[in-house]
Amino acid sequence: MKRRQHIVYMIIALTITCGFAASSGAAYVMGVDEDNERLDLFNTDDNSITPIGFGLPDEIESLAYAGGPTYYGFQSYNASLQSQLYKFDVDVGLSGFSSTPVGGPLDISNIDSAAYVDGKLYTVNNVSRKLYRVETDGSGFTEVMDLSSEGIHSKVEGMTLDPSSGKLYLMDSASGGVIYTIDGLDTTPVLAELGDTGFQNVEGLAFAEDGNLYGIADAYGGNTELFVISLADGSGTSLFDGWGSDIEGLASFSSYLIPEPASAIAFLTVVVVGIGAARRPRRACA
Repeated sequence: MKRRQHIVYMIIALTITCGFAASSGAAYVMGVDEDNERLDLFNTDDNSITPIGFGLPDEIESLAYAGGPTYYGFQSYNASLQSQLYKFDVDVGLSGFSSTPVGGPLDISNIDSAAYVDGKLYTVNNVSRKLYRVETDGSGFTEVMDLSSEGIHSKVEGMTLDPSSGKLYLMDSASGGVIYTIDGLDTTPVLAELGDTGFQNVEGLAFAEDGNLYGIADAYGGNTELFVISLADGSGTSLFDGWGSDIEGLASFSSYLIPEPASAIAFLTVVVVGIGAARRPRRACA
């Protein structure tokens, strides 16, 4: 009887897993839900939100996807002259995540954005308006360019890499929502204005697997608003208004972290066959 109950429980778990995996063709973005100290997964196909774990360190206001299960973010207090790099590894199946500080405090303050490019992290000091390249082991950083001398004089609160072009996209969030690109990160960086998104107080940017660029805007006490950004002129189109009150960082997401139905079925088959074998009567030894 107990074995039958176990099989029933496995079938229920399989049904839930397959239901989630069935929507894995959708595009997802990951966000930092600072109010609830967790990561949130947003499905752009049906506007559903999946909470992932709890216990995120406070004041993580940036998120960058590094491939596989790995994300990075900076813990940065406005009153501090330093910031701490963290690494987050999301469990396959989205049951939770691990959080690990990387290296010691970095002498970069007021960080509100991050992007992962070719094994390095990029971020902006919102006091000096300088763009930095940071080692993923937290061992050091290098100045890339002075954004203030290029015309950016307010906070950069969203940054992401376009994997198809290699360009870095960033938001001058306090200037009315103007989005910029930076090309030539490895040679001579060139900053160019793409256009006005029409959204203010943008807290994060991310490219999803569907190739679209998404942004998240703070509504000042209300729900944050997710929107899609045109790569032609930078204009934004609202997608969803209702994703919590304080979504700070936004990052890409790989659907490989969602279990495929075939994998779950294969696992269940093995388990059921094993149980069936265990139930067979053993023959007496000759």
